[in-house]
Amino acid sequence: HPPLDHAERQIRLLQVREKIGGIHCALQVFSLDACPAFVTLSYVWGHPDTQYDITLNGRRFLVRQNLYAALYHIAKHIALRGFEPHVSAREAETQPSVIANPSLDTVDPTKRLPNCWKYIWIDALCINQEHISERNPQVRLMSEIHKSATFVLVWLGSHCETAL
Repeated sequence: HPPLDHAERQIRLLQVREKIGGIHCALQVFSLDACPAFVTLSYVWGHPDTQYDITLNGRRFLVRQNLYAALYHIAKHIALRGFEPHVSAREAETQPSVIANPSLDTVDPTKRLPNCWKYIWIDALCINQEHISERNPQVRLMSEIHKSATFVLVWLGSHCETAL
């Protein structure tokens, strides 16, 4: 995890991409007072016994099953909606939509604000959970982080009929 300056109210934001070989994520540091548009993810952490590999800043990182499923669906959503710069509009058109319920398109805030998907804040990845000296100040900022987000994505699980 890149270091944070708590006096500057810095947070980490995540970029998520699906590539051959799995989920690849990169963290970048921003001041909460001057950060780009982002989405926050709200989800249940789940049981710690079932974990999956992702790549975080070029290194192997273990995440729980529920977070892995959310990251997978988020990455697919970003790619298939054409929000990724390296995915052409034509490629995005040839792929089926990940949104299971077409009526969600009418209320999808990303149609108006597609750049909000560039960065995502996820507590388990954006806060270094191993370091209490970092975790405590970040937890105190969580309500402000959620208020600053373009919207909060609530992940109910891949079994949900209207999952991404």
